[in-house]
Amino acid sequence: MDKKKQYDYIVRIAFWLCAAVTAYIAIKFCLPVASPFITAFIFSVILKPASSFFSHKIGIKYKAASALTVIAFFTIIAVIAVGAGARLVSALFSWITHIPEFYEQIIAPSAAEIMKYACAIAEKLNPSVSKPAAELFDKIIEALYSALSSICAAAAQKISSVASSSVPRIILSVMTTVTATYYLTSDAAVIRNFLKAQISPKAWDILTRGLACTGKAALKYIRSYALIMLITFAELSVGLAIIRVNSPFISAFLIALFDILPVVGSGGILVPWAILMFIRNDTATGTGLIAVYVTVSVVRSLIEPKIIGVQTGLHPLAALAGMFAGASLFGITGLIAGPLVLAIIKNLNENGIFRIYRESTHQDSNCEKKAS
Repeated sequence: MDKKKQYDYIVRIAFWLCAAVTAYIAIKFCLPVASPFITAFIFSVILKPASSFFSHKIGIKYKAASALTVIAFFTIIAVIAVGAGARLVSALFSWITHIPEFYEQIIAPSAAEIMKYACAIAEKLNPSVSKPAAELFDKIIEALYSALSSICAAAAQKISSVASSSVPRIILSVMTTVTATYYLTSDAAVIRNFLKAQISPKAWDILTRGLACTGKAALKYIRSYALIMLITFAELSVGLAIIRVNSPFISAFLIALFDILPVVGSGGILVPWAILMFIRNDTATGTGLIAVYVTVSVVRSLIEPKIIGVQTGLHPLAALAGMFAGASLFGITGLIAGPLVLAIIKNLNENGIFRIYRESTHQDSNCEKKAS
């Protein structure tokens, strides 16, 4: 390798290292600030066709149609979020408040039986240690019960404190997203013309093509998670109907929505629900809920990388690597966004907007290349 090739190679590595560091800093620190506007942009892309349809069909101004569309859209989201959130919070608080009862009715009697059996064995081996062992056990049980009660009270207080402190920030983010969605939907042409005037025609062409490919990749990604949610809903509906819970389809729909969240997932509802059933001595329903949770979790872990890979064009291994790397670097957000970023990079590379890696086989462009 001559000096020029070595120099080019070093420059290329330095460039990608700088790009990676810049991307990390941008995602880590800038994304939380920009997330309401990014979300609003995605929503506006979804709502613009509906706004145009209502404007032409009803015969009202486009801005009025945009306002009605945005209001209807966020009303539906609010109803779903409030219903699912209320069920989750109710189950969580019910689970926490019933832990002492669960301890008294199940854990303590079971532990007493075990200790009684152990003391009987100890008495046979050495009668002098049976009484001190029983007294020590009673003290341990009392200490555990006291600690458990204190932990439950502290957990309930902590949840209330976090919820109350997060409410203003959540309200601000929601209001910002709703307002930005309206303006990005109703004034899309004005905003587009302003941005177009700020950059060169070549840069505008690259930008529009890049956004087209990014939008297509994001749409495929959303479609993949919609398919995963549909499969989860079917599993939950069948499972909850078999164990005969009330309103199995409504419950399945709400749990399927939460299953999209990587950390909360279906276990955020099913596990506390199952524990509550055990506390009420409904062992059959509790066992059934645990079985449903295990089935849903195993099936999702198997199908998620495959479905995301098929929908976005990524190899399942690449989708899995994106999920793991994203989760390791950015937590919950990275777990969801990792495969999406890879899918966007793949689309941009295939369409010649940015050459990041070499294709093994030639693939035709599947994004519409047009500039406004």
